[in-house]
Amino acid sequence: MTDRSDTKPDTARRAVLTGAVAGAAGLAFASAARAQDAAETGGRFAGKVVLVTGATSGIGRAAAEMFAAEGATVVFNGRRAELGAEVEAAIRDAGGKATYVQSDVRDLAQLKAFVDGAVAEHGRIDVAFNNAGIAIPPGPIETVDPEQYRDIMATNVDGPFWSMAYQVPHMKAAGGGVIVNTSSVFGMRASDNQVAYGATRSAVDAMIEAVAKEAGGAGIRVVGVAPGAVPDTDLFRFLGRPWNAEERAFMGTLAGLGRPGTPEEIASMVLCLASDAGSFVHGSTVRVDGQFLNA
Repeated sequence: MTDRSDTKPDTARRAVLTGAVAGAAGLAFASAARAQDAAETGGRFAGKVVLVTGATSGIGRAAAEMFAAEGATVVFNGRRAELGAEVEAAIRDAGGKATYVQSDVRDLAQLKAFVDGAVAEHGRIDVAFNNAGIAIPPGPIETVDPEQYRDIMATNVDGPFWSMAYQVPHMKAAGGGVIVNTSSVFGMRASDNQVAYGATRSAVDAMIEAVAKEAGGAGIRVVGVAPGAVPDTDLFRFLGRPWNAEERAFMGTLAGLGRPGTPEEIASMVLCLASDAGSFVHGSTVRVDGQFLNA
């Protein structure tokens, strides 16, 4: 056994920090390498049909691109047609298979048509990633605007509820599938000035557990991911601008890793949970947050 009792703390810390920085810097390279490997082997999702809601930007876009890079046929939606067409073109230009359907998860007729249309076109849904979500400006409960409250509930609660309601029958008919839902660490730990947002994510966590109990016997796994701070998404589009350097740095101080996350890091966990590697994860929401809020 090697004796490490003489290892200096500063040296050890430097090694850890160097490794962390190198890991973050190499993320894009690693993603590209995985995509190349998947192309050569057919990928973890070769022959699979994957549905993604809210994939015109951020985590949804990253997941759609990564699923396609690993062989899946991806059908995704979002409200913004220009961005949807851009994502579809990017996936196809990279050799992937993707179809964008402009639709809004708040509109149940559009949502059902999106799900049913994918099945009509491709015969089944193997994986569904229910990612569409929004946030509203933070503030005390008495300052929440009623219209914004209704909007966040319709998007973050009704959206995944009805998405699963429409997806489960198709998966049962096909003999199984995997559903992944986007939640948040704010659904697991209460935060002041985030009452409405936290409530929507807690609701998603509860739905994941309940639907897992209902559908597990039919071969359907239901899981969730709970990101922490991920600046490069449109979740906080009410800002009307990207996060600035000061905001990014502040969010980094709230995480044990000392930095915010990236859409690709969250999407990587989504693919893991949706693959055979996550075959015994069921009814759980997994934190992917770099120890956000140092909890």
